[in-house]
Amino acid sequence: MSLFHFIDGALNEVSKLESVNGFIANNERYNYCLKKLEDLADLQDGWYSGKGKKPNALSIAIAKMALSNASLRNLWRSNVFPLTDGGIM
Repeated sequence: MSLFHFIDGALNEVSKLESVNGFIANNERYNYCLKKLEDLADLQDGWYSGKGKKPNALSIAIAKMALSNASLRNLWRSNVFPLTDGGIM
């Protein structure tokens, strides 16, 4: 499986989760974290004093899946942060 197919499949799963009973779309904390993820996608290499790597599409897709799962489980303290290696926590 290519990286593109993996990412595409991951994003499709996120879309499915987002529509579950309309719950996620109306979850304020989820929307806040999703906005942060969208902002993280705009980071450029060197964002952290010249050292941070830009988050890649796979990191963002995995973070969206984790965020969707957390929201479905009512884990309202969810948050997202960039890591200097290009990952997302």
